[in-house]
Amino acid sequence: MRGLGIFALCAVLGGCMSTGETVSFRTSNPQQQALMRDGQPALVSRQKSSLVLVRPASRQMQANGRPVFVVGINNLSKQPVDFRVGQVEAVQHAAGSDFEMKIVTYEMLVQEERNRQVAAALLTGLAAGANAYSAANAGHGSYTTPSGRTGTFYSHGGCDRSEQRRCSERGDDRCHC
Repeated sequence: MRGLGIFALCAVLGGCMSTGETVSFRTSNPQQQALMRDGQPALVSRQKSSLVLVRPASRQMQANGRPVFVVGINNLSKQPVDFRVGQVEAVQHAAGSDFEMKIVTYEMLVQEERNRQVAAALLTGLAAGANAYSAANAGHGSYTTPSGRTGTFYSHGGCDRSEQRRCSERGDDRCHC
C-alpha cells in the first residue's frame, strides 16, 4: 500500500540525531508520537490500516558510525500491506540543518561484504607473494667494496636455524640451508 510507504517515510523523516551518540525523534504529523520505550527513544505512527514503530537498534550509536534502526510494522487491516525499503527516506536534523541520510538495503550490505572479502583475498595474496619473495631471497645479498667492486653472496645465516637443525637430524639432503 502506498499509504504505508508514505507513513513509514514520515516516521523515519521525524528522526533527529544529535552530533553525539544519542538519538531523539521529532514528530512530523499529528498521527506520530515520540516516546521513550524501555529506556530507548521511539517514534510511533498510526494510520488507518497500520501502526509503525521506529527505534534505534542499540542504546548508543557509534560516533561517525552507520546508524541502525528497527522498524516494526503492524498491519491493522485484513488486506496485505506492501512495505518497500526503497520508498523509505530519512533526514538527520543536526546543527539547525537537515541532511538526507542514505538508506542501506540488504542488497547494498551484501555487495559491501563481497567487496570486503575480495579486498581481503587480494591483500592476503599480496602478503603471501611478499613472504614467498622474502623466503626465496633469504640469505642472498650483494656488496660493494670501497674500491667499487661488486658481487653477490649467499649466507646460511638467512635460513631458519630450527629448520637447519631439523634437516640435519633427519639427514635430509633436500634442505638448502
